[in-house]
Amino acid sequence: MFTTQACSQAISEIDRKRLDSLKQMLTGLAQDTNRLSIYRQICWIYLNTQTELDTARHYADSLHLLAKKLNNEYWIQRSGFFYGVLARFEGNYPDALRYLNENLRYFQNKGDSNRVSVALFQLANVFDKMGNFAAALSCYYRHIAIEKQLGFYESVPNARTGIGNVFFEARKYSHAVETYKEAAGIYDSLGDSSGKYTVFTNLGNVYIKIEKFDIARQCYNNSLAYAIKNKLPDRIALNVANLAFLFDGLKKYDSALMYRLWGLDISKKLPSKE
Repeated sequence: MFTTQACSQAISEIDRKRLDSLKQMLTGLAQDTNRLSIYRQICWIYLNTQTELDTARHYADSLHLLAKKLNNEYWIQRSGFFYGVLARFEGNYPDALRYLNENLRYFQNKGDSNRVSVALFQLANVFDKMGNFAAALSCYYRHIAIEKQLGFYESVPNARTGIGNVFFEARKYSHAVETYKEAAGIYDSLGDSSGKYTVFTNLGNVYIKIEKFDIARQCYNNSLAYAIKNKLPDRIALNVANLAFLFDGLKKYDSALMYRLWGLDISKKLPSKE
């Protein structure tokens, strides 16, 4: 079964207009230093989709090359962060750790709590995928503490979801359910449907493990319906794959095969090979 956290998303109409505006600004800029921030903003929009990674890498490269040209260490490190996140989404965890740890050390030395917190969140995800649960939890808890100190409470439920994922992988299922439900409640209070349905996927995984198959299926179907409505291909593939595992458990192998083939067809078109 597959857990999810910060989910992919189609580029919203607002972000498309923002992209058009940012790209238009690039054509009229004479100062290289002003281009750095614009490359960063464009890269992050594409990176957040988790699917348009080639385009995100193009702008990360543009940022890195310009920062090197200007001999600007701060922006070189900012580009390194993007390379770390790209490596994470591509399943290249050794490169992700290398870039993100370098980024973390640099901003710790600079005393930049915001950048430290962002790096910790990404590192937590990577450590979780690599099975280093103690390191993942340490990074998540440090991230939450800094975010609360800075007043960035909107990011807390995503980190709580990550902690739930760690508990799930460590087979601490009651802790996982409790943590996921807490995260879903926070998302609900913030009006964040995408985050809430991300948690439903993970709750479905736990309910399969404790053999509450009807509740698991309801969780997956709710999350799948949201993913289809909002055209999120990796979220569709993930929920379809999890439904296949569910039908395996019910010994309904024809249904399991149908869902698995559907998920495989979608997954082959995604940039991550995980």
